[in-house]
Amino acid sequence: MSNDERSLAKFLRLYSGDDVISEVVEIDDDQGIRYTLYHPFKVVYVPIEESGYLSINFMPWVFPRLCDKQEFTIDASDIMLIEDVSTKMNTYYWESVDSHNNTSSEKKEEREQIDHQAETENALDEKTLLDIINQMRYKRTYH
Repeated sequence: MSNDERSLAKFLRLYSGDDVISEVVEIDDDQGIRYTLYHPFKVVYVPIEESGYLSINFMPWVFPRLCDKQEFTIDASDIMLIEDVSTKMNTYYWESVDSHNNTSSEKKEEREQIDHQAETENALDEKTLLDIINQMRYKRTYH
């Protein structure tokens, strides 16, 4: 999907103090107005000493290791400000989403491989330990 086909991301300033950029869908029902945030990123402002400007970086609002599904619904009362991002920022946002999704998938596969390897090694260690215990049980030395 090209950036032209993707929705325009929104900038949200939350009462919690977080600045978030996300794909946003408004929900207006009997529970009131709420917003579902898809692939939300917290905006991190980093000062650049040489120029005096701020660099804008993104980090996951909620890390995927905590929640695989990066989709969160918040009440309108939690939002101080909501506005469309610039075209340039929208492109940066979607590139970040793609990059993060690819990296997250790779990291998840790595974690699964490491977990599988650890389980295999633990199983071997347990078997070795049981073998040693069984050998000790039948080989007794008396002094």
